[in-house]
Amino acid sequence: MTKERPWRLVWTLAVTEIVSWGSLYYAFSVLLVPMEHELGWDRNTLVGAFSLGMLCAGIGSWPAGALIDRYGGRALMTLESVLADGPLRAAERSAP
Repeated sequence: MTKERPWRLVWTLAVTEIVSWGSLYYAFSVLLVPMEHELGWDRNTLVGAFSLGMLCAGIGSWPAGALIDRYGGRALMTLESVLADGPLRAAERSAP
């Protein structure tokens, strides 16, 4: 392995993290007003739900990190994808 390869991986991860957080985290502020109108919820409720989700993600990152350290990321990501499939399909079916 060359000296250049680890830095290439670091920069690739940095760019993908910036893009993913930019598209997921900051999109909430762009979609806030349309969600208020579509769902009929007030801004405080929506922002509170988003904040609760961020808190849960932060708390869940500790055991997730420990599992990744012990078993590797592939197994945990596969399990998370399988567990997320059901709620996503239910949400899809409930949409008008």
